[in-house]
Amino acid sequence: MTLSAGAVARQLGISPATLRTWAHRYGLEPSARSEGSHRRYTPEDVDRLVAMQRLMRAGVPVSDAAAQVLAAPLSRAPEVNAPDPSEAMPCSVRTLWEAAQALDGQRCAHLVADSVQAVGVLPSWDNLIVPTLQRAGDQWEQRQAGIDVEHVLSDAVTAGLFLDATVKREGVLLAATATEDHVLPLYALRAALAEQGIGAELLTARTPAAALAQAARRLRPAVIILWAQLPDNADVHGFDGLPGIRPKPALALAGPGWPDSTEFTHLSGLREALNFVRAHV
Repeated sequence: MTLSAGAVARQLGISPATLRTWAHRYGLEPSARSEGSHRRYTPEDVDRLVAMQRLMRAGVPVSDAAAQVLAAPLSRAPEVNAPDPSEAMPCSVRTLWEAAQALDGQRCAHLVADSVQAVGVLPSWDNLIVPTLQRAGDQWEQRQAGIDVEHVLSDAVTAGLFLDATVKREGVLLAATATEDHVLPLYALRAALAEQGIGAELLTARTPAAALAQAARRLRPAVIILWAQLPDNADVHGFDGLPGIRPKPALALAGPGWPDSTEFTHLSGLREALNFVRAHV
């Protein structure tokens, strides 16, 4: 798949003018053409630009960073593949659901933690946690009951996803919009990143735009992900007040609340979000 200059600029968090300068001045030009002979960026072209940004964040001058990425062979980080549904889970959805219905938060947390330790965050999220949360949602839709179960389960999952792992402070900032309360998937993403050795700061629910801007100014992150669970909370203005960090962070939206038509990269799931971060740090 090839991308237009505008799409690449949005993905990298830079202006199209900067992208054109890098192309004309430093030789980082798109290497493909569309049927209409328009220049298009290949995945390899984008990888070079991401590598250049990484060098610039480390203090390398722009011209030197460009020369290095053009001279060096590309080594793409392997993507994290989808978990195998057939992988043996140490705990069944039924077992976790029964513990949640009994309001036994401690047992729920232990079950989640044991699963994460045994098979990892992504398989646990896809094959255990999400199906159990869906049961809680179905119970509410069908009987308007079970809010207490859902709260116990959510708190237990948050606790069970904690990984006491050594991570590098890679400059990843996770936040919810100013009116969003549902942020459990952000905890899952932070745990999945920690499993990869990547540290992330999580500002959690209802993050005001001013607080996000202040955190970005202090941390100078390489990636900022803004979460919205519900359409009513999908307010992209949280990105408006971000300070002029150079190079600019890669910005992305996550969660089912965002519309399909958005100028920013929209991450559709935990695995896609994990790979997006890995591509930019």
